[in-house]
Parts: sequence; C-alpha cells; structure tokens
Amino acid sequence: MILAGGLDKTGVMERVAWAILHYGGKIEKQIVSLVSGTVALVSSCMQNVGAAALRTPIGGNTAK
Repeated sequence: MILAGGLDKTGVMERVAWAILHYGGKIEKQIVSLVSGTVALVSSCMQNVGAAALRTPIGGNTAK
C-alpha cells in the first residue's frame, strides 16, 4: 500500500492510466485487457497483494 500511495502521489499511476486510456480508447474490452495486462506485468515482479494495491489508483484514474 505504501508503494501504491507513493506511485500515485508522484504521478506515475496517472501516466499509466493515461497510457491505458490512450491505447484502449473508449472500448471497454480493450481498457479491461490493458489494465489486466498491466497488473499481470506488475504481478510477475511482486506479490499479488502488492499488484492489486497498485491497480486501485489506476482504476480510479481511468474512471475519472
């Protein structure tokens, strides 16, 4: 959770959310696929709980 908060405050999560929306467009299926792929990539490097914590700000930023 600390890592997710730090990445959110520095703007990294906002950039990731922008990239997901940029490449996914307005097609929900593509956005879900990109978010899932991003989480899978992060999950390969760290524990699943940490990956899920990082996903939370991405979901919030893309929802805006």
